[in-house]
Amino acid sequence: MPEVDTSAVLKVPASDVFALLVQVERNPEWVPRMATSERLTSGPTAVGTRFRFSLDLEFMGLVIDGVDEVVELVPDRLIRSRSVEGLLTYISSWELEPVGDDGAETRVTYRMGFELPPTLDRLATRFFNLDALTAAQAESGLQNLRRVLEKGAGDE
Repeated sequence: MPEVDTSAVLKVPASDVFALLVQVERNPEWVPRMATSERLTSGPTAVGTRFRFSLDLEFMGLVIDGVDEVVELVPDRLIRSRSVEGLLTYISSWELEPVGDDGAETRVTYRMGFELPPTLDRLATRFFNLDALTAAQAESGLQNLRRVLEKGAGDE
């Protein structure tokens, strides 16, 4: 099972990071190659919230559509979700840890473990360095998250 585990320290409090992460409609602003992200359930993000997304992989016109569901949520600390529809089966999490005495910075850790269908797994292993691709995607997402959040913090 390929896994991604990456983290970065952002110069914003955990509450700001969490506030953006639970706004799934804003994912295309910072998630690389995410074309759409829409909430399927009403109300604030909570355990059971589902959202549909579309990723444009820019490879032979390949678009991955899926539906995720929040399975664990601790305000300002953790969001864990799992795939419920789509090509890939995975669990992902965002863990937020305040840094420093004043909590003005946050260590953001993204983890994802996924399984591919056997045929796709062989193709991905043979033709792509899937671990490197997913790690680069996650790192780019963290950098984009930093850009969006730290820019907003500087505007206050």
